Amino acid sequence: MTQPIVHQRVTVATWWWTASCYLPGVRSQSGFTLIEMLIAVGLVGILAAVAVPVMIESSARNSLWTGSELVGAQLRQARLKAISRNTTFQIRFNCPAAGQFRSLVMTGTPLIDDAVDRCSQTRPFDSGVQTLPLNVTSTPANTIQVTGRGIVSVVGAAVPHTLSVSYGANTRTLVISATGQITFSTF
Repeated sequence: MTQPIVHQRVTVATWWWTASCYLPGVRSQSGFTLIEMLIAVGLVGILAAVAVPVMIESSARNSLWTGSELVGAQLRQARLKAISRNTTFQIRFNCPAAGQFRSLVMTGTPLIDDAVDRCSQTRPFDSGVQTLPLNVTSTPANTIQVTGRGIVSVVGAAVPHTLSVSYGANTRTLVISATGQITFSTF
């Protein structure tokens, strides 16, 4: 027996929009209104007003941190050189110019060691000239001396010696002991 053929129909209900497609918020054109653009620009302006001072302060703290770590690294390097070569080294500040410093090997000859242009000369084992970041200063600018046994002394000052590295109102201090230990302050 054969099955009867059944025809099926799909009826589709047609729904009509109840509102025009040109009402606000249901436009067919793409883009932003002037008010939307003003709100976005206003939000960006507010965020920038908050972020810029934070970035400036962060940059200042970074410069201060970098400058103090640079001084500490130079002191540690000079002490290591002095012990490994059993020779006296000096760390001179504002050498050869303001905001610069370097460690110099002492030959034991006053004519060479005390020369006016010693900071501009380069002898074997002298370090390169280190420059503090812009607007970073170190005070006091006493010469620090490290003997071949690693003992630290400061020309014209007592040990332990406090060296301040400053950027504007922010300051970070380094305390240098007679044994060469460096203690940094937090800020």
